[in-house]
Amino acid sequence: MKLEHLKAFDRDVNAFVDYMFGPRDTRVRGWFLLDSYLPTFFLTGAYLLCIWLGNKFMKDRPPFSLRAHLIVYNLGITLLSLYMLIEIQFVLTIVHTLSAAVKPCGFPFGCLMFQSSYMATLVILFINFYIKTYQKAPSRTALKETPVTTEVKNGFHKDYFAAANGFLNNKKAQ
Repeated sequence: MKLEHLKAFDRDVNAFVDYMFGPRDTRVRGWFLLDSYLPTFFLTGAYLLCIWLGNKFMKDRPPFSLRAHLIVYNLGITLLSLYMLIEIQFVLTIVHTLSAAVKPCGFPFGCLMFQSSYMATLVILFINFYIKTYQKAPSRTALKETPVTTEVKNGFHKDYFAAANGFLNNKKAQ
């Protein structure tokens, strides 16, 4: 009897979500966690319950040391991000856009050329920024202009205000 209530609740929730957001993609029918909204609902509830119980359980206890776990996690996320950058990001968009020039798909050719030139401009600007920021050694004048004081108030060195007033080291700033 309780299983019938759960099935009826599942039908009601699915009908409501389908009404609000439109029908779901039929290609995911029968897929794990995608055939119904109830598993997602229950997993979210279990997550919130774990958070609440965890706070109650750890209230008077010392915190866990998760440093090693976080290092491994951050390394994994960094490697995953690198993989996605190499495989997916901008290159696939450029290739996909330029493939319409090879095999026309009805997209206006002028718009295609504009979009392709825009993406090429972004690549050129990024390469220019990368070279100027990370590859080029700092100039000698930039090294000389670095303030030698370490005192910082309100986020600014003392020499910043002297230069802003037109004087630097008791000499008129140029």
